[in-house]
Amino acid sequence: VADDIASVTLAPDGRGVAMEARGDILTVPFKGAFTNHTQTSTAHERDPAWSPDGRSLAYLSDADGEYALYVKPADAAGPMRKLKVGDRPTFLETPRWSPDGRSIIVRDAWANLWCVDLLSGKSSKVDTRTAAPAWSPDGRWLAYSKPMASGMHAVWLYSLDTGSRIRVSDGLADARSPVFDAGGQVLAFAVSTDLGLSLTI
Repeated sequence: VADDIASVTLAPDGRGVAMEARGDILTVPFKGAFTNHTQTSTAHERDPAWSPDGRSLAYLSDADGEYALYVKPADAAGPMRKLKVGDRPTFLETPRWSPDGRSIIVRDAWANLWCVDLLSGKSSKVDTRTAAPAWSPDGRWLAYSKPMASGMHAVWLYSLDTGSRIRVSDGLADARSPVFDAGGQVLAFAVSTDLGLSLTI
């Protein structure tokens, strides 16, 4: 039923999709039968996200009464992991894997952006009121924009290695939508000046 399908995402190898359907997480190959990974009648699973290698799925579930981040094998052949995000129960949305598959970012109901380290299972707060977070190709940096006191936005970098934050735009114009180049050496973002949006590199 099309009206019951949400959060459709293409597999990294392009051979199928993962989706939320009627509160469950499904993987559907373009050839073959689908797999229901959750099959829960009393919980709501949402927002499936493939790992970069296509071997794992991350998703959100309120199976224990409050939303948490879950990770399980995409072939349904192994156990799932439940990962706590933050220090208090909250609604969560939009998990996104790092390119190296070692971390996942997710946003909470208080507009905080969290980074979950999959090796340790620990979460760290990146920042609050963030928009358009973008991973560096090596998975060591996050770029994002956030509003300043002036009402305009600035672009920031967050280091996963040190937990430090660095503002990279000058604050004299509205800066948004950062993105790294494929080599991870250049950060581009859109800047609104009196001439409108332009690209700064």
